[in-house]
Amino acid sequence: MVDNNGGYYNRKIDEAIDRIVKDNSGVSTSLPSKQKKEEKKNFTISKIWSEETKKLYFELLTKANAEQERLKSVVEKKKQYEQSRNGLFIINARYGSFEKGKRLLIDTTIPVQFLVNSNASTLFISKETDKNTLPGFANLRSMLSESIDHLELKIIYRFEGSLGMKSFKENEEVVLP
Repeated sequence: MVDNNGGYYNRKIDEAIDRIVKDNSGVSTSLPSKQKKEEKKNFTISKIWSEETKKLYFELLTKANAEQERLKSVVEKKKQYEQSRNGLFIINARYGSFEKGKRLLIDTTIPVQFLVNSNASTLFISKETDKNTLPGFANLRSMLSESIDHLELKIIYRFEGSLGMKSFKENEEVVLP
């Protein structure tokens, strides 16, 4: 039985996302489900990071979370509208490095849904746009080192009742559906 809040589907989506971000050793990089939902956004803190790097990462996350908080009311309306017409609904979006052992991720679900054009149920980000400069994203480039090769945006979405997942490199055009 499914509750009215979609709890069943939310659990299934959380399980799918957890599987996506597991490394090959089977160790999950997400925080335990008992912790607050906001804390779950802070995916990975590499064991090899210095205290200064960890501090910078949390500063970036704090800034991004503040920007996302400002977008939340508009995004909630967009989500309801998109769901009501079976349009483009962003289930989950993550931005950063997905490289095994060098993960550097931020939850960008809210800002990506904010960028959805509700008139056409589409998402478009030009290849000239630095994704790390978008509202609610973090400037992860400031943390890049030789050990992290590239940044990606991975999006799990629903459109016209079907689930989809796409990945986009930093310098790649983003087009959904």
